Amino acid sequence: FFAVNTGGTQALLEAARRCWSADPADPRCRSYHPGVRFLQVSTDEVYGPQGPGGRADETAPLRPANPYAASKAAADLAVGAWRETYGLPAGVTRCCNNYGPGQYPEKLIPLMAARCLLGLPLPLYGDGLQTRSWLHVEDHCAALEAVLLRGDPRGCYNVGPGCESTNLDMVRLLLRLTGQSETLVRHVPDRPGHDRRYAMDCRKLAALGWAPQVPLQDGLAGTVDWCRANGGRLQRAPGAAAL
Repeated sequence: FFAVNTGGTQALLEAARRCWSADPADPRCRSYHPGVRFLQVSTDEVYGPQGPGGRADETAPLRPANPYAASKAAADLAVGAWRETYGLPAGVTRCCNNYGPGQYPEKLIPLMAARCLLGLPLPLYGDGLQTRSWLHVEDHCAALEAVLLRGDPRGCYNVGPGCESTNLDMVRLLLRLTGQSETLVRHVPDRPGHDRRYAMDCRKLAALGWAPQVPLQDGLAGTVDWCRANGGRLQRAPGAAAL
């Protein structure tokens, strides 16, 4: 994660700066070709865990509490540094948990949905009461489009639906959608650095005219249908040996 999120972001920023510069021969040039935009897609994890009722807006300090979040925060800070130092038109979006058809099978929803369909035990970290917001991938794409077309080219935008669910509640929804019993749930030791709650204030993005369009129940049902139709593909995917 550190190699990709720090070194990888640096490589992209440098490539954008050199390719988009109005005068590549001048290392001090701060002018760029019209219409170019660099958008760093980040995560709500960079704000760190939020207390009960708290929500991080775009001005909140970055307080990552696990190594992955730290690597993403470092990438966000690099974007800001290239923006300030070189004038690069670079912005950031920070999104909550995504879900939807085609998601990598080690993630919570496709993993649990596939195991529900197979009638296999559902390994749930800790007590399952970690709280997250969940956004359908199509709504995330629409948010990115809104930021690219109508947002500040050098701005930061939080992306989320404004509602929260515990991991246990998400698993219960999947059990109901697949007709399975809650007896399949197996609580397993929590993983290191598993933050308790993420929550963001997303009013800045809403001011661009964006709002989520896919209700959670509908989005989960569509995801389960995709998992049902692609069970073999899920079982063959890297990292899906538990299926």
